Amino acid sequence: MDLIKFFAVVSFVVTDPSPNAWQNLYVFTKEHDSKAQCVSYVKQNKIILFEKAAENYDFQKTPHSIYCITMEQLREVIEDDINGSKTQDI
Repeated sequence: MDLIKFFAVVSFVVTDPSPNAWQNLYVFTKEHDSKAQCVSYVKQNKIILFEKAAENYDFQKTPHSIYCITMEQLREVIEDDINGSKTQDI
């Protein structure tokens, strides 16, 4: 049985809404064994994580929030967006 892993995901301020909401996300690949562990990591590294995410987009996007979600939740956001459904709160 695979253990559920959590990932930090940065969302960006959207000034010109893209038809693909998932394009306004940056997913960090560092895995966390629990949501609490991910949240603790995010709280300790928020500024660094925001800077890294913004740097990835050449500072053309402004980070807004960081979420700790599972890969399955991220897949749902992307699939819902591609299929034209409204996404649920993550």
